[in-house]
Parts: sequence; C-alpha cells; structure tokens
Amino acid sequence: MRNNDVVLYSYKKVTCKGKTEGRGWGWKFWPFIKKEVPIQPKTEQEIPAQFETEILQTGESIIAKLSEKWKKEDLKLKTDFCKALKNLLLTRAAYEKEANEANQYLLEHEKIKARFEEFNPPSVNHKWTMFWLILISISEFFINSLVFQILGQNQMETYIAAFGMGIIIPLGAHFFGKSLQQESKSYADKIWLIVVPIAIFALLAGLSFLRSKYFEGLEISKILGIDLSPEEATIVFIIINIALFVIAAVIAHEGTHPQHKLYNTVRIRFRDSLKKLTKEKGEAKEAAKALKEAELSYQEIRSIREKTFERDVQQINQTKETVEWLAAAYRTANLSVRNDLPVCFKKKPADIDIPDTMKKLDWECKEASKEMEQ
Repeated sequence: MRNNDVVLYSYKKVTCKGKTEGRGWGWKFWPFIKKEVPIQPKTEQEIPAQFETEILQTGESIIAKLSEKWKKEDLKLKTDFCKALKNLLLTRAAYEKEANEANQYLLEHEKIKARFEEFNPPSVNHKWTMFWLILISISEFFINSLVFQILGQNQMETYIAAFGMGIIIPLGAHFFGKSLQQESKSYADKIWLIVVPIAIFALLAGLSFLRSKYFEGLEISKILGIDLSPEEATIVFIIINIALFVIAAVIAHEGTHPQHKLYNTVRIRFRDSLKKLTKEKGEAKEAAKALKEAELSYQEIRSIREKTFERDVQQINQTKETVEWLAAAYRTANLSVRNDLPVCFKKKPADIDIPDTMKKLDWECKEASKEMEQ
C-alpha cells in the first residue's frame, strides 16, 4: 500500500515475515539449504516485535503526512470559510437593522394612516382640482385674448391683459372657495371672502366698460355680423367671466377640506411616511436578498471544507485500520509456526496516535468574532 510516498507493507509480505521470524530457520543462499536463525520475537520478550513496530511506525508516518496535507489544504479553506462567515454575520446584522427600521416605520406609518383615515377626503381630488383650475385659467386666457384682439389691441397688450385675467380670476376663485369651505374661518379667510368678490367684480366692471366703449367705437357688430348693443356685449362678457369664476370657486370649494390646514398637515405626513416606508421596505428587501446570497455562499464554502476534512479523516482511519490489521496478521502468521506465546503478544499492539487537528474540525474564526464584537 502506497500513500503520500510512504510504502505500507502488503499482507503477503507481512505474513511471510511473520512465519519466517517465528519458525526459527531460513534458507541459506549457497548452498541452498536450511539454516537455524533466532526466533523473533523471543518468548520472554516484553517489548513489541521489531517488525510489528516497523508496521506501526510506517502507519504513523503516513498519517502524519496526511495530517500535514490537510493543514496545507485548510490554510485556504479556513481563510475562505472565515471570510464567508464574517460576510454572513455582517450581512445578517445589516438585514436585522434594516428589518427593524422597516418595522418601526411600519408602526409609525400605521399610526399616521389611522389618523389620516379619521378625515373624510374632499369631494374632488386635489389633483383633479388643480387640473380643472388650470383648465379654467387657460380658457380665461383664450377667451380674453380673443376679446382684446377684437377690440383692436396690439398683440403685446392683448397677451398681457389676457394672461392677467387668466391668473387673477381662477386664483381669486380658488382662495374664495377654499376660505368658504373652512369650518373655523380664520381672520385671513374672512378677508379673502370679502376682498376677492369685490376685486373680481371691480375688475370685470372696469374691463366691461372699456370693452363697451371700444366695441361701440369700432362698430364691431358690423364686423362680426351680429346684432348686439354695447350694453348687451358687456353683459355677455361679464356673464362669461362670472360663470368661470363661480365654476372655479365651486371646484376649489369641493376640492378643499373643511379643516384644510390640519388635513393638509396630516396628508403630507401620510404621504411622506408612505414614501419612507416604501424606501425602507425596498432596503430591507435588498438586505434580505444579500443575506440569502451570503448564506448560500457560506453553506457552500462550509460544505467544501467539511467534505475535504471528512475525506482526509477517512483516509487516516482507513490507514489506521489497515495498520492494525497488518499487525494482527503478522502476529497470527508468527504464532502459526511456533508452539509458544511471546510475552509481547499477550499485550495489545500499540495504538496509533491520530493528531488532534484530525479529530475535530476547528470552526472558530477569531477575526469574524472580533469584527462582530466591534
């Protein structure tokens, strides 16, 4: 048997050696006749037989080489294992941190959500409210730009005046409707309720007066082919703008909560809380994914190290069993050709020591433990 450049005796050689040493004679090379030789081991010999000792020493040498081979292999295997363990521990700590933060944000979000759900939302969604107000503003711009063009204004004056009307009327309607909706009206709300209608009607009245004068002076009825007096044209323009103002005010009223400031504060907190929770859940999900990958990598590296160790331990145990079997075969063959029982054969063969490194796999990683403590 050959193992790591050390030859372990064969069964045939061991049995032949045992019989040769036990029968007390051997063959002379020349002339080819029998000759007497000392019987080995002697009857009164207490120390192990020399050849038996050689068998055991050969086995110990093979086991020592296998142990050294494992140490060299384990230099890389344990380094990789400790790195994987360190990565797993750090990844697990990061996941637990992210999971705890996500749970905390979830609890906080549930509280804010419960508070937010105490409020009945406005009849019209905030986004739709803004959409309709912007649409009314655009309508105001086009209607008034058309009117000013008809009245003979130049392009710059037309766009400036139309733009002003498109901003002032919807914006005023917005503040008016919002203030009207409030259950508990502040001093500012009351001011808006008084100032906005007066300002809007004053503006419309002034513009309508100017329009009627220009309308009459330019004889626009003849140009457009319509039969309208200046007074009728003024009323039409006032009605259009008032209608747009009222529509915008109604939309602003229905799109505003009766407790606007408190509702807005809670709504913004709910929105921000939802964003944070979504972000934290995403980070926790990524951390869980990283943890799973770290666990798979750790298990794979651990398994490779464990299987390699088991393979080398199996070789050592097999060598130990073979050596013990050969030592027993030597004794049996020796005793089969002699009539006495040597004292050394009454004792069990010396046991082969297996290195401590091959008895139990060392899983301790001081660097990983120190890292986690820090």
